[in-house]
Amino acid sequence: MRATAPDDIDGHHTRGLLWLAWRQRRTAYLVCLATAVVFAVHAVFEHHGAVTYIEAHRLADCTGSPSALPEHCAQLATLRQTCAWPLRNVGLALPALPVLCGVFLGAPLIGREWESGTFRTVWSQSVSRVRWLVVELALAVTVTALATGVVAAAVTWWWLPVSPYVQGPAAWYGTVPFLVMGPLPVALAVLSVLVGAAAGALLRRTVPALAVTLVIVGGLYWALDHVRCGLWPVDTRNAQGGELPNLLLTRSWRVAGGYRTVSGDRLPDDICGVERTAGCLRHLNVTGTWTEFHPPSHLWPLQATATVMCLLVAVVPVVLCIRRIRRGEA
Repeated sequence: MRATAPDDIDGHHTRGLLWLAWRQRRTAYLVCLATAVVFAVHAVFEHHGAVTYIEAHRLADCTGSPSALPEHCAQLATLRQTCAWPLRNVGLALPALPVLCGVFLGAPLIGREWESGTFRTVWSQSVSRVRWLVVELALAVTVTALATGVVAAAVTWWWLPVSPYVQGPAAWYGTVPFLVMGPLPVALAVLSVLVGAAAGALLRRTVPALAVTLVIVGGLYWALDHVRCGLWPVDTRNAQGGELPNLLLTRSWRVAGGYRTVSGDRLPDDICGVERTAGCLRHLNVTGTWTEFHPPSHLWPLQATATVMCLLVAVVPVVLCIRRIRRGEA
């Protein structure tokens, strides 16, 4: 009789752990995946409607100064009303998706095992505690990344056709859509799940872990929204005269700006108040303006940098989980 190789035993144990982890939480995982698919189907129809409207009304050349646009560009208002703003309204709810993943998938992941005592059954088998933890986290992270990836891809595809025609809060640099498209929401959701898992492992109770996860993830959102403009070097534009440039026409994200004096000093743009009188500017020896901004080409570098930052932070809850599990019931 052939002896069973250690690798075969390890593989059998891992498959058994995966099956157990899936069976315990398959309802939540299937609901998460199904919701993502439904949203993606909705985004397909919305994308098709936006593209059809843009082509039918010849809006591709309606991205310049409003005073120089052809008459048919009056349909831009309808485009924003029927396509861009519904997308923004949906996008306002989507930042909650990573939070929900952390609260309902991450926090119960380990916390419920402690409460019910089912971890003892697994630990009594010939399976290491760390392997059990890795399998649990890997499955939760995989499902979360797949579901949020589908949603983020759908939002990005929906947003791209209408992005040249929207400004202000709905522009690419707004909190929405910036936080709900590209790879960033996937990284945020993965981070949220791992934060929830760490909270459950440390507190050993599901409900307190839910509350702690909600607070921590909310704080991470707040911090990211305040630092994201500095995650990539800004472009600088210097101009002659005292008229501040209107960057909305180039869809750029203005970070800072103001006036330049004859000596090269930089002054804030509100130094002469709202009216910016010529006498005030002459008194300050203003000769030009300066502006720091992110052009639209900085969208994906900013997204990539924020994504990497979130994934690096995600290492912290993983380490906390491993340390807590290795200590066992102590």
